[in-house]
Amino acid sequence: MALNAPLQTSARMLALACASLSVAACPKVPQQTALMREAGTVTASATELRARMGEFGRRFATYIEVAADSVIAASDDGDIQRGAILLKLSAIPAAHDAALRSDPLLAGIDTWAYIQQLRYFIASSDGARVFGDYGFIIQEGLDRAFAELEVLSEAVRAGERNEELAAAVDQWVQHHPIVDVPFVRPSIMGEAAALLGASGGGIGQVFVSLEGSLDRLEQRVAYLNETAFKQAIWAGQIAVRRGLEMDEATRFFDLMDASTMLMEDFPEILTEHRVAVIEAIGAERYRVLLEIERLRNNTINDLKVEREIILNALRAERAIVMDAVSAERAAVMAGVDSVVQRVVERQYAVIDRVFWRLFQLALVVGVLAIVAVLIVHRLIGKRSVTTS
Repeated sequence: MALNAPLQTSARMLALACASLSVAACPKVPQQTALMREAGTVTASATELRARMGEFGRRFATYIEVAADSVIAASDDGDIQRGAILLKLSAIPAAHDAALRSDPLLAGIDTWAYIQQLRYFIASSDGARVFGDYGFIIQEGLDRAFAELEVLSEAVRAGERNEELAAAVDQWVQHHPIVDVPFVRPSIMGEAAALLGASGGGIGQVFVSLEGSLDRLEQRVAYLNETAFKQAIWAGQIAVRRGLEMDEATRFFDLMDASTMLMEDFPEILTEHRVAVIEAIGAERYRVLLEIERLRNNTINDLKVEREIILNALRAERAIVMDAVSAERAAVMAGVDSVVQRVVERQYAVIDRVFWRLFQLALVVGVLAIVAVLIVHRLIGKRSVTTS
């Protein structure tokens, strides 16, 4: 109940952060891990691949359990039956661990390597020593698991299988064999740990990592619910098959008492685990929100700086354009004034020429008029003389 207030505050902060980031061009949350994007051959999202691997880890463990139980039912040899039980005790937790690696692509590679390790072990002289003539039963179960993993791989990858990677994994398996039961399995994660730091980051990658952690935590709780009681029973069976010597019998009954107490306290343990998980999720969510807020502030500051740079560039460009326009306008006006001046001067010249022609015409008309008058006067004078 004490978590309600922080969770409500976190929800408000998340809503505010998302709204702010949407205004400030929030980066898109990637759908794959950095390693999956770098590989470039996986078409599924990180969530899909992680879910597929989690379900396959459950089925893989079931194949191992069914095969071991089949060996126990088929054989009357106590050592072979004990080896089958020890196989379940060792192999099933290792199968769960391989399927729930932090990166789902690495989980697929490690699970593939683990199946190959088991297949080589069953086919080896060590496998024959532990399981006798019944190793083929376990081999068949492993073959079914491997075939199912191949189908899963084809469903999530683009193109053909990477044969170079397959050869490298096979070479690693040959150098890291399983030699007996029970075993602590050599894992490929030691060599592949550097890949977990592959390129990629930012708030989107934080979301992918957080989502993967929650998915894997949910799967581990589910695996625990399914196998915890079985593991206690198998451990008890090992104690029984050792003949129940006095000290071993004491340990066996102590184990049974401890298992009974565990089952009685299991609901409370789950409740405590659930509370711890919720608190861890709340703390992780708070850190994510702080990271969102930091990235949001950085984004806003970067946008402000970029905006100021753009505005300054626009102002400078505007001043240059205005100066160019003013210079062009002045040049155009000067050209227009020059044209107008020439037009006016030409009009004045035309007018002067017209008036000069009119004056010349008037002068000619005047002269002609005077000549006409003189001629008429002379004619009248001659007529008067003739008449006299």
